[in-house]
Amino acid sequence: MWKWILLAVFYSLNAFANEKICLPLEPNFWNNSGLPFIAFKGEGRFGAGIGMNVQYAPIRNLRGALEAKLGKRLMYFRGWNPGGEAHVTVITPLEYFDILKSHVSMEEIAKIARAHRIQTSDLRVQGVGSGRALINDSSEETYFLLIESRNIRRFRKAVHTAFVAKGGNPSAWNPDHYFPHVTIGFTQRDLHESDGVLKDARNSLDRRFRIAPGQCNSSER
Repeated sequence: MWKWILLAVFYSLNAFANEKICLPLEPNFWNNSGLPFIAFKGEGRFGAGIGMNVQYAPIRNLRGALEAKLGKRLMYFRGWNPGGEAHVTVITPLEYFDILKSHVSMEEIAKIARAHRIQTSDLRVQGVGSGRALINDSSEETYFLLIESRNIRRFRKAVHTAFVAKGGNPSAWNPDHYFPHVTIGFTQRDLHESDGVLKDARNSLDRRFRIAPGQCNSSER
């Protein structure tokens, strides 16, 4: 009899351990067509880029829920808006500065983005991603929504076509080497591919969490 009781307790504890932590994502996260499209045209390697503007409040509230579950405060990107904002980077600053700008201007890329109606792009949320790296002897963490979008990928291929048409080396830039995401927050600084963090479901999906459009059930932890 005790054997069966112990087995029941074991399976109950195992089921609880495998239960995913629910994080709510407000449905207006997907309502972005009315937001302004902004092409950033700053100076230097990190000053210019193209992003799809997305609703900030759902990401701010998601960060608060994640902080509560983790028991720690998370910082967020303030470079494009000191008060905070949310976006899906569609052309990274380094892609533009190091490769594309030699043949295609930011104005030309922005024109292609408007033609592809970037602000109406489909966004499929794949889950919460996380990454870790040792920075200055400190273990740092970053958290983000993993995204897929057919329209954004079509846009990047169109930029590649324009780049090659103007004399760019076709192999200099691979538009398919792309990891779409929305940053939720991080400890000291965001982590990127240069830190060994690839922000896609294959490499970064954090299986501790699940995203619930709307609200989590009251019974969920």
